[in-house]
Amino acid sequence: MKYIAPVPTSTPTPPPPGTACANPANGYEGFGNASGGAGKNIYRVTNLNDSGTGSLRDAVAQSSRCVIFDVSGVINLSSDISIMGSFVTIDGFTAPFAGITLNNGGLRIRGGNGAHDVIVRGIRVRNAPGDGFNIANGAYKVAVDHVSVSNSGDGNIDITQPGTRDVTVSWSILANAGLDTGGGEKNMLLADRSTRMTLHHNLFTKSSSRNPQLSYDDTTDPVSAKIVDADTSLDMRNNVITEGVTRVRNGGRANIVNNYYFGGSGSIEILSPGGAHTSGNVSKSGVNLNIGSIQTALTAPAIATTDAVSAACAVFAGAGVRPLDSIDNGNLSQISLACGPVPSPTPTPISAKFSLGDKVKVIQNVNVRQTAGGTLFGVQYTGSLGTVIGGPQYAILPSNGQYYQWWNINFDNAPDGWSGEDYLEKYSDVSPQTPSVKITYPVANSTLTSKNTAVEGTCSNYSGTVDVFYYSDKKEETFVQCVSGKWSIPNLSINSNAGSGSFDLYAIVYPPTSVSVQDIIKLYFNWSDAPSITVISPNGGESWAMNSSQTIKWVSHGTHVTISLVSLDKTKEVYGLLGSIPNDGSETMWLPSDLPLGQYYLRVRCVGNCTSSAQQYDDSDAPFSIVAQIAPTPTINAIASYISGTIDKVGNTGGINTDAPDGINDEHILLGGVSGTISKVRIAGSSGGIWETPYNGSNWIVGLRPQSDPSKVDLYFNFWRQASSYTVSITFSNGATQTIPVSVPVVQPTPTPPSGVSVTLNLVGNPATGPYTLEAQTSVAGDIKVEFWVDGNLYRTENFYPYTLFGDNGSSFFTGTLGQGSHTVSAKVYGQNSSTLLAEASTAINDGNISFLVPSKSALAIVFDQVDELKFIFERLKFLLR
Repeated sequence: MKYIAPVPTSTPTPPPPGTACANPANGYEGFGNASGGAGKNIYRVTNLNDSGTGSLRDAVAQSSRCVIFDVSGVINLSSDISIMGSFVTIDGFTAPFAGITLNNGGLRIRGGNGAHDVIVRGIRVRNAPGDGFNIANGAYKVAVDHVSVSNSGDGNIDITQPGTRDVTVSWSILANAGLDTGGGEKNMLLADRSTRMTLHHNLFTKSSSRNPQLSYDDTTDPVSAKIVDADTSLDMRNNVITEGVTRVRNGGRANIVNNYYFGGSGSIEILSPGGAHTSGNVSKSGVNLNIGSIQTALTAPAIATTDAVSAACAVFAGAGVRPLDSIDNGNLSQISLACGPVPSPTPTPISAKFSLGDKVKVIQNVNVRQTAGGTLFGVQYTGSLGTVIGGPQYAILPSNGQYYQWWNINFDNAPDGWSGEDYLEKYSDVSPQTPSVKITYPVANSTLTSKNTAVEGTCSNYSGTVDVFYYSDKKEETFVQCVSGKWSIPNLSINSNAGSGSFDLYAIVYPPTSVSVQDIIKLYFNWSDAPSITVISPNGGESWAMNSSQTIKWVSHGTHVTISLVSLDKTKEVYGLLGSIPNDGSETMWLPSDLPLGQYYLRVRCVGNCTSSAQQYDDSDAPFSIVAQIAPTPTINAIASYISGTIDKVGNTGGINTDAPDGINDEHILLGGVSGTISKVRIAGSSGGIWETPYNGSNWIVGLRPQSDPSKVDLYFNFWRQASSYTVSITFSNGATQTIPVSVPVVQPTPTPPSGVSVTLNLVGNPATGPYTLEAQTSVAGDIKVEFWVDGNLYRTENFYPYTLFGDNGSSFFTGTLGQGSHTVSAKVYGQNSSTLLAEASTAINDGNISFLVPSKSALAIVFDQVDELKFIFERLKFLLR
């Protein structure tokens, strides 16, 4: 039969008292006993406007207000209304007969707007695009009473986010939410660490789920890592749920008491971790729903509670905004409820086989399920151990129709979940002995004279990782396995520039079933007489792959150092890894792909403000290896192809030109057909020059400009060599690579006449004894060429356009030997297409029989500013002593 309102068997919340915004005599029941705007300034809503003076939106724009209504009807909203403060009551009961309805917008009660001690009663909310009521962001002490919410795009009433607490929703109707996902799914969500919520005497209807859904820890952490609420998340009593599920999961804890469900088995769902105390709940079909995992009710404020059927009749007679509008009347008319004696469900047998916290053992292979009798998670095999964290629940197994006693077990190994008690037994074992760890070498309080030391130790009742480091901030942290009671580190670097001092050395183990255990010893060091420059890492035996990021560590005097690879006989610096860099003791670099493979010593040399009496360089204690990059073997997930490109303003580009998104006045290569994520790009020009992203510290930089079409990407880069052919190498995020040959048209510019020309030659060091550096610096606005002369002979001409530089092998432009004696070196500056000498600088060198070499292409740098003013800085034209 259709519902006919009976004479209620319990008294609903009385109508509001005559005084506006006055609260019930004992306040609102439950956690949300808010004081609201009682006794505060009265604001009269005098129109149904969306905003402006006399509107509801203006009424709640400040704290401490009692909002009453001189009008009734529908307020059509352009957006949600936010309550901007505390101690506010919206008293819809004060409106004339038709009441107040908010349409096309909801109410937002959020702690970020200062909302607390808020009461909303006697209003309807219809067709909100998002939530009908959004209580979130740390709001607290909120009471929502005698409201009706339906047809919301998301949840009808959602209470979420950390800090949101002490909320009561009572005597209200929630129907037909979740319209943005097809409707009927989202009556109420309680999630994301909200807690201490009360729901009583509410009607949940026309929603297949979230009636309500309590999900305390809504992070993406795995179930095993979810946090369980230490408080009572929810106290839910005397509500009516006509369809769908009340669900508790992800660490929520609830009382679900004396509620009336029209559905049968599965109307209450409790998922681990989390739990609920269930009692007095009634199913219209007579199925027992009281299968909660917590035996004793959780602490919550007292609420006047009746049996489920009597409460259901009272809800139908008194919930919502009276008189009911056509929407509420239509929803209630579709519900059949016979108000009569409370059916007596079959008593649930209660097992006492286990207690919470008991250790159990699987005596026969047992299925593990998500809920009691629910979805299969997996199998635990005979001998598996676990701990009881919930139960018992007496529930049916649908596959065979039999009832079992189920216990929620946290097994030592996954999966965890609910298992039948017939396959489990109590298990007790001897308590494991406390693990220990000890440092046996170096001996405590001993003095170290070397910056590299072995560290050894023992462990007992433990097999796992030992964490070793010095100083409390974990310098040189190293993890080593303890095997058969012993562990060791062959070489721990003590990176300190101080000549002497002390430090604490730590060794810590982290047992899985107990707190961490550590050993700490005091060590002293004194290396005042040790070499004044020391390579720390790599120090021998390492293998470094090309195209990889590596960190070099050292201790040195002076302000700057260079780092190079040295031949095995230590007679030749084979490859310069890093030019002059600050002496900060550590440098991370990207190893280029053109390194010569083999074994080398690593040399660190002081080159800036060095102490003349100290050692000038140091080599690693033993050789280490440069090995080829391990080729990735993943599937290529993109087929990129060249579309177009332009090399523009050759010889006059000021770095990366990012102000031309369409590629004009820019050096760029447009690729298409990209279906994967690009993690690295390398561009090699046919006449030299390499551009890379990510920047490796020596090459030039490539920028990636995404396009509106996600299958295209524009590569832009600063061009300083005339070329039209390139090789583009792409590395995708899965490690796959692709190489694309590219031919790009070159736009030739008109040289700019130079102005403001000057040139200087600066000699640093002693040519007679070496080493020394001859620097040539030219400043100019416009395009130039530079000639270098030695003893009156022209040996090299450098043109900015077209620009040509020596190769990557460090070959010199002067191949002979000067011989001992005085020599003259000159730099002459001309306009690019002119024979007119603009500036000249010369210097005399008293040479000690050396060769005039340029060590590598990095010895020449070009720097530009943003307005096309350029500076040539030719660094380190080195005269290297042989």
